[in-house]
Amino acid sequence: MVILDLSGVTFFSAAGIAALAQARARCAGTAEFRVAAAAPKVLRVLTLTGDLEKFPLYLCVPRISSVAVTSGAALFAVRP
Repeated sequence: MVILDLSGVTFFSAAGIAALAQARARCAGTAEFRVAAAAPKVLRVLTLTGDLEKFPLYLCVPRISSVAVTSGAALFAVRP
């Protein structure tokens, strides 16, 4: 499982959606891909474009930390 922490994202656009789609595609068949703690700007863009349902979402960081520990997931944080 690959979990991408987007809580630190301050700007998000079509390029961000493309990057998420590419990451999800690279994980296909080998690992589950999830987005975690998405910043409000990320959620807004994903909602407006209709892409929110394409990316499974964890809402808070404590939840993903426990998932990462118990499942052996790789956790990546995006920071400005």
